[in-house]
Amino acid sequence: MKENIKVENYEIALSYAHADLSIAELVGKELINIFADKFFMDTHNPYELASADDFTAKLANIFRNADYAVILYSKKYNDGEFAKVERDALVDNAEKKNDYSHIFIININDYKVYEKLSKCTYILLEAPEDEDGKSIKEQINYIINKKIKECIIKKTIYQTKKSTEYSFNIQTLESDSNPFRWKTDYDWNLLGGAYIGEDGRKIKDGSSWEEFWGYIKNEFTLIKDNLDMLPGVVFKLHLNCHLSIAYKLGQMYGDLWQQPRKRNLILASSIKSEDISFIFEKEINCEVPDDFCIEYEGNNLKSLDIACIISIKQEKNEQILETVKQFLDNSKIECSKICLFQKEIIIKDVSTLEGMGQYLREKMKELRIRTGSECTIHLFADTAAPLMFVLSAKTIFPGGVKLYEYIPKIDSYEFSLEG
Repeated sequence: MKENIKVENYEIALSYAHADLSIAELVGKELINIFADKFFMDTHNPYELASADDFTAKLANIFRNADYAVILYSKKYNDGEFAKVERDALVDNAEKKNDYSHIFIININDYKVYEKLSKCTYILLEAPEDEDGKSIKEQINYIINKKIKECIIKKTIYQTKKSTEYSFNIQTLESDSNPFRWKTDYDWNLLGGAYIGEDGRKIKDGSSWEEFWGYIKNEFTLIKDNLDMLPGVVFKLHLNCHLSIAYKLGQMYGDLWQQPRKRNLILASSIKSEDISFIFEKEINCEVPDDFCIEYEGNNLKSLDIACIISIKQEKNEQILETVKQFLDNSKIECSKICLFQKEIIIKDVSTLEGMGQYLREKMKELRIRTGSECTIHLFADTAAPLMFVLSAKTIFPGGVKLYEYIPKIDSYEFSLEG
């Protein structure tokens, strides 16, 4: 069999017997939500094999070269002609490397496993013949998202011990909005297919912002908790995400002014056609700007709530004030004042970033104290994601914060999350 046939390098490949296709499709659905186009399954990627001169050799090489593999094992698996090709390629590669940690076996009903696969990670899937499918789906969701994915994440973090940086891509916006192919240790296109609609921003019908954030929160918690055990490793976050998500991630990360662990951080973002990285040095040197907040009367002077608009970017957003006012009126949200923080600037260094974050935080705290202890701040933003991260990455003012996301398709906002 030829071993030098060029194939696409997939992050994960699924091997199964076609007699188990219905269960394999459920597994594939979960894997594609995580790995997107870096996931291989023959029914999902027919073009890979359709034009092959040597079908068997190309199939073997796909599995031999994949970073990880999932085998859906059953009584019927060893009877599959092509499943055997995939299995033997995986075993051959594992034996050469003396490493089976990249192979996961989902065993349907605890069927006796091929001896050479006994060193692989083993997970049982109970699948009664009269099952309506619901509990199988729940088991598969748990197996993929808790067992397999967590194992892969921990492995990538363990490998980080050999380096000084761990990169994590927070990708919740459509991929076209990010022209850069960042090299990251954890670079799965988070949630795009599972929660985001066709416009690349709005949550899909049937999903919610809370579910969306809950998924990211669980992912981020796992990575952060494991990285906290490696205090010398710098955490690099690529923020190609909704501003509400950047804000919530900053809250989770915690106070950037703490020493020493909290400042082992790099935030990366693409602004226009430029890739900008903010490296947080141990010494804190902020450039706090002069006050540039403009206050406007709200739609109910007796209300205890206020609206804050952060519009800090290169090109001035001329419409943002009127857009927010119209949204508040249409949504029947009453605010005593609207505070506009607008500045035409590209933030390119940590000193400016942290200074701007500190200014906004202190100013919003002052506004809230003036308004009263029951004040809720309604926060609207059109700025860079790292600024939203830094704004919330230190204990902010007491009281409620509500976050809103701009949806271009409707030229208005929608409520996203409680801050």
